[in-house]
Amino acid sequence: MRPTDCCWSATAKAVYPGGFRLSDAGIDIRGDRGQVLRTNYRNSKEILDTALTVVAEDSFEDIDGLRTPGRRDVDLTYHDGQVIRVTKPTPAEHDQALLEALRDLPPGARPDTAVLCPSMRAIGHYQRLLERSGISICLLEHYDGRPVDAVKLGSYRRAKGLEFKRVYLPEHDAALANGSRTPPDAQASETERERNELARSQLFVAMTRARDVLWLGV
Repeated sequence: MRPTDCCWSATAKAVYPGGFRLSDAGIDIRGDRGQVLRTNYRNSKEILDTALTVVAEDSFEDIDGLRTPGRRDVDLTYHDGQVIRVTKPTPAEHDQALLEALRDLPPGARPDTAVLCPSMRAIGHYQRLLERSGISICLLEHYDGRPVDAVKLGSYRRAKGLEFKRVYLPEHDAALANGSRTPPDAQASETERERNELARSQLFVAMTRARDVLWLGV
């Protein structure tokens, strides 16, 4: 685990329902016994700013149980990196753009490239698409961390704790739609609000897996 995964946005990265606090395990870090790290060692400013906009209006319980805003000040040590946004009018054209981007990868780039999806259905779709196109893949559920000459493919959840030079998020706007915020005058159950917040948190995690390139397909 790299320092960026420790605590600087620990609860924004809580990708499972309910989350946890260290106090739940009987660990008291109040006062001078604990410190939330604010340094990001992986993402460039452009990538991090893009990811933070997803959770900017949310708040989370930090490791000491305090509510903290999703948008926060973070110190950066890495400054290279870019966000590529691709918008196409149809799913077929969107998928073709993804294939072209993956085919244009420089030699030796596939081992450090990931395509991340919000659902098992989406994973199945892109697995078939990439395999039919002759692009070798390695499912994250089978990935043990050792180098393999294949594009990694898996869910936002499965990618937690990992990092890649290049991350591709096809149809990432679907995750945003599923996690849309309820208007102030609308009635929503606590379960629905938690589900929407979780969807945004998972997308945030997927975005922050990228070090050099974050590709966002719409």
